[in-house]
Amino acid sequence: MTLHLQAALITEEEALQHPDFPYVGEFKGAVDLVDSGVTDLGIQVAARGDGAFEALVYYGGLPGDGWYKGTGERVSLNAQRTSDELSFGPHAGMVFEHRGEAVVAVDEAGNQQGRLARVVRGSPTMGKAPPDEAIALFNGTDLRHWRENAQMTEDGLLQQGARTADDYADKYLHLEFMTAFTPGSAGSNRSNSGVYIQNRYEVQILESFAEPATISGNASLYNEHPPLLNMTYPPLQWQTYDIYFRAPRSNENGEKTENVRITVYHNGVLVHKNVELEQGTGAGGGRGEVPEAELYLQSHTGPVRFRNVWLVEDAADWEPRTWEPDTRPAALPRLEGTETLRLDAVGRASHWGAVSGDRNHPGHTGGGFANFGTDGTDSGIRWEFDVESPGVYDLRIYYALEAGNRPLHMRVNDQVVDDALDFPATGDWAAWAHVSTRAELQQGKNVIQLEQIDIRGANIDRMEIERSPE
Repeated sequence: MTLHLQAALITEEEALQHPDFPYVGEFKGAVDLVDSGVTDLGIQVAARGDGAFEALVYYGGLPGDGWYKGTGERVSLNAQRTSDELSFGPHAGMVFEHRGEAVVAVDEAGNQQGRLARVVRGSPTMGKAPPDEAIALFNGTDLRHWRENAQMTEDGLLQQGARTADDYADKYLHLEFMTAFTPGSAGSNRSNSGVYIQNRYEVQILESFAEPATISGNASLYNEHPPLLNMTYPPLQWQTYDIYFRAPRSNENGEKTENVRITVYHNGVLVHKNVELEQGTGAGGGRGEVPEAELYLQSHTGPVRFRNVWLVEDAADWEPRTWEPDTRPAALPRLEGTETLRLDAVGRASHWGAVSGDRNHPGHTGGGFANFGTDGTDSGIRWEFDVESPGVYDLRIYYALEAGNRPLHMRVNDQVVDDALDFPATGDWAAWAHVSTRAELQQGKNVIQLEQIDIRGANIDRMEIERSPE
């Protein structure tokens, strides 16, 4: 069989004939980085067409598995496949070489500093069986719950473009879907569908692997709300949506009294929590709201397949927390005994507002630094870590500042410990020094924040923590 290289390939048999498909996937492992030592990384490798690839490198692990929005750095690397060789970088002193079932990190001297093994993840709700009270809309055997234009493949999968025969109001909906491999396409021209609840409110389906979360990407409430995290798996890998939907309410005069509310879990991770919608999304916004209507699995661009589709009516008050996964990293850096804990400002901290991680300049130890921008005062750096023994600890913050004094507000475990911690000039942006302070830390998880006071701040390299002398 001959395939056009820009085709939408919906079976693994088809995709394996494409020279780029074997390189696509997720990889996870530890790498001994020059700047920050042994660091857990996740890498997503996506094909962009004609031998071009993009790799997203996540500091901490893969999205939903060690990396979460705001908790670690994310870096994009591009490369062109040469024959059967593919490598990304350099980045952080490493070149990342794709070697089939692993991505290997190699330093400038040619020494291997880490190996990230290929992983194939599965949603914790994959194959979730419908309870007794559920309506099994599609189980691979027939189309009796769908209108006559619905189509099923020979291997028992539901195709995009199907509408339910009946209307529904409040519901808990479970479905499993798979997008095609479309390396020659971009944007909405990729494998593209959508879960149109009541034919008005769309949870987007789009092949969005290895991309930031966007307002029109996979699992978005289309053109209204991006997901909290892009949990998209690679193409041709089954994914899940678990959706809690509460229909709009009206009074006896037909006047709307309450908006739609929707909660969405993508591959077991919460991506929309009780979001309120004033009207339909996208094309659905032009349709008047109603108490109940059909479910539509949109046919937009490229093939999408569905299986295990079921719903429970009047289930909007089910408690999602009964199976909500932890959406924070499982393991925090830990300070034990008399050791010194080093927490870099890039890779080991989260930033908000105008603060960003700068890896284009070396910083004090070669790994970059956190840069305070100029677009506002609602900005800062946040470190989270575990402490074995409670007590008073010394904190040293390494920074550089060409001139002046740019104090920062310091908070420990939500308690203000310094309204204006001074960061006096070091004389040059490449001249590094440290300020010292003390704080009482609790056993277990601790949180330290440096918050912007003025419109600027010093460049922050890292924080070091150790037990104060008795």
